[in-house]
Amino acid sequence: MLSGALLYASFPPLSLWPLVFAALAPLLLFLAREERFWRLFAGAFLFMLIFSFVFQRFLPDPLLAADGIFIWMGLPVAIFFLKKSRIPPFSFFLAAGGFVLFFIWAVARFSSLPSYMALFGIPLGTTPFAGLASWGGVVGLSAFVVCANVLLAFSFHAFLRKKASLFPLPLARSFVSAGAAVLLIGAGFFAGKALLAHSAQGQAALSVGIVGVGKDFDREAPAFDTGGRMPTEEEKGDARAYIASLLVPLRASLAAGTYDLVVLPEHMIDIKFPGSAYGQARETFGITNAGVLLEAYAGLAKEYRAHVLVNFAAIDEAGKKFNASLLITPEGEFRGMYQKRHLALGGEYWPFGTWVPVRTKQNLDEIARNGGAFFITESPTGQYARGEGPLAPLYLANGVPFGTPICLEGHVPYVQRAFKEAGARFLTHQSSNKWLGDPNDIYDALTDRLRRLEAIATGLPIMVSEKNGPAGIVYPDGTASYRFPVPEGVAFLAGVVRY
Repeated sequence: MLSGALLYASFPPLSLWPLVFAALAPLLLFLAREERFWRLFAGAFLFMLIFSFVFQRFLPDPLLAADGIFIWMGLPVAIFFLKKSRIPPFSFFLAAGGFVLFFIWAVARFSSLPSYMALFGIPLGTTPFAGLASWGGVVGLSAFVVCANVLLAFSFHAFLRKKASLFPLPLARSFVSAGAAVLLIGAGFFAGKALLAHSAQGQAALSVGIVGVGKDFDREAPAFDTGGRMPTEEEKGDARAYIASLLVPLRASLAAGTYDLVVLPEHMIDIKFPGSAYGQARETFGITNAGVLLEAYAGLAKEYRAHVLVNFAAIDEAGKKFNASLLITPEGEFRGMYQKRHLALGGEYWPFGTWVPVRTKQNLDEIARNGGAFFITESPTGQYARGEGPLAPLYLANGVPFGTPICLEGHVPYVQRAFKEAGARFLTHQSSNKWLGDPNDIYDALTDRLRRLEAIATGLPIMVSEKNGPAGIVYPDGTASYRFPVPEGVAFLAGVVRY
């Protein structure tokens, strides 16, 4: 319980990040000294239950964290069998620390709502220690935290054994281990600070306009839902007028400058219009819907002579629906499209038929009544399909490639690395947080820390464009700038990104 409470306090909202270097020590001591399996099991469960309160503040249903806790319960099983090997105490602490790191990584990677925001390095995302992410990303930084806790836990373990010993060796081991923990933390501080100070920025520059919109920005968009049928000409005309009204504040911002790339949030204007295709979109990518919306976006790109990256629900000729990002050139041509690979449970796919947990349904219905998302099983156009093939970047007209992770994918470290390995020079992250219902400071703080660590790890700037969230730019030196919208408004962040 103490470990869970200390770890909770090190994360937002309390953000007492120095505690993370001691938070796991009580857990490791407990695992080393407890012999009974049921108590190992109960202790590991209580730790994760208390720690998970960080995330319960914004999850629509606590049950969505249940499978993560189930994965974590592999830890006491592994520790129980480790104890059978009777290895030396320090070797046990090292192995136990390794298991703790492995199982929290497994929770982040394989739970139904995979989120690397749970890793132990996250509290350090806004500190000089963040520079260590350039050596191993958020997982490597979490390993650094675990190592410090292992040394501290072994120090306490040796100190507690001193009275049972006729020799001062346990006490000496205690002081040596504690000193090693202090040296490791100190070395990590100065190494991380030096790495951040020497983070390289590219010589090429890109003038960018990043857009964030409030949760009520397109509140009237559901009124244009045709229930899966093709819209009439009158409905198209009404939609054109509505879209034009929404784009007025954005046009005012774009008119004040010149931009190479403008990034719009995920589902900024959520009008699907099945069967209503925009000619070029159908000819180039086989998109059969959202013609009125794509027409407006293409007009925006031509009017302001900028590349515009948009996101929408794309339906192909086979009837499959994809969460897609589309790059439009300054000439209004559709240059490239990326389809999301990692879908969100509940919001984009649901593998359990018509069964939905009661509280999840109630909470999401309440969010929907307040202008938010609704459960995917209720969508008249069906569930989303996963994009196929390897991750590949999109290309600006000058040939510069960039990666386009969408929503959940932007919080998965290996996705960013895959884009970098494919040649991306920078990343965009389009996201919709309407499932939160209302803006959530804890969620924003966690995602900010994770993005900073990923920008440091990849060495790539990240442009953040969110619905019900900010417009922002995160730089490889660990700094970031954000602008937050009002519920019905637009936040526009102009900047220069070097790559």
